[in-house]
Amino acid sequence: TSQSVTGLTAGTTYYYRVRAVNTAGTSANSNIITQITVPNAPVATAATIVTATTFTANWNAVTGAASYRLDVATDVGFTSFVTGFNDKSVAGTADAVSGLTASTTYYYRVRALNAGGTSANSNTITVTTTP
Repeated sequence: TSQSVTGLTAGTTYYYRVRAVNTAGTSANSNIITQITVPNAPVATAATIVTATTFTANWNAVTGAASYRLDVATDVGFTSFVTGFNDKSVAGTADAVSGLTASTTYYYRVRALNAGGTSANSNTITVTTTP
């Protein structure tokens, strides 16, 4: 009653249907099911417009992504998040991060989302605010 399907492309919509078979023949088609595969992880790129209290986090677009989720933390293990930047929903491929402390190192990563689920985390980018 199940079958694994491999070799699919990330962030792509697929359709499937089934039929039953026995010695008397083959049934009619089942209903059609629509399934979208999880998108690939984005690639985070260097921060831009870095100031003492802000920077812009950037990443590359992912085919099939409907939105992105951004994490910004003060530690590379992402256990101490910047307020408002723990799994923040972002529509595009950049987001202004504000409310930061001067001369402080921050880390960011991003994930892509679609109806099929959430990608793995991107690479981690390190950025230090200016004095």
